[in-house]
Amino acid sequence: HENRLGNLTSRMADEAAKLKKFDQHQMDLKLELTRLTAERDSTGRTLERLKAFAADGTMQITRIQEDLAIKIQYPSVSDSIDSDIDNLARLLRWSRLIPNDVDLEPILAEAKQQLLLETDYDHEAKSLAQVAQQLADTDFAQHFTLPNVQSELSNKAILAMEFMPGEPIETLASAPQAVRDQLVSALFQLLFCELFVWQQMQTDPNFANFLYQAESQRIVLLDFGATRQFSPTIA
Repeated sequence: HENRLGNLTSRMADEAAKLKKFDQHQMDLKLELTRLTAERDSTGRTLERLKAFAADGTMQITRIQEDLAIKIQYPSVSDSIDSDIDNLARLLRWSRLIPNDVDLEPILAEAKQQLLLETDYDHEAKSLAQVAQQLADTDFAQHFTLPNVQSELSNKAILAMEFMPGEPIETLASAPQAVRDQLVSALFQLLFCELFVWQQMQTDPNFANFLYQAESQRIVLLDFGATRQFSPTIA
């Protein structure tokens, strides 16, 4: 047990050192993006420099100007998913938090697949565009808005999008009852449409992925990295 604890402590120290390095890289990233934005009007070379800068990859969402948000992936994140999930499984078994008769393998395989999907920003950009197109054909589209993807600034490791202003979705609780009823009804329409009509769903509906625009009374839909397809059998 002492050897296991020592190995775990050493591994945690290594991970903490990596996080510290990432934090510094994140600060450098923000400074570089700010400089690139400031240079855009004077040099006209922001596109080329941003593409080159994005080739390194990190994982951060950074607002670099009034109308642009950049989502960038940390280096080698996708390469470490399998080992990180396997290490988590070892910790769970070692801690005996999971009963011995529980088969973790299908759960771990699903977690790996989901996380790998979320590191593919090409997939997210395509999913966002597809949902926007599908939503436009509904009779409740006026209640929602989505960011436009800047394809010329995006690749597998970087996603450039229109910056979407808005307040946390929780602020909708103070809106008039009629507005709340209308928007919650629209959210349910969206849910059922995703599942039964499109057979494609954004499977990470946490509150951070929704914003409320009080002036237009619309809900902003964000983060389509966890978008999954469903078979007709399930739908």
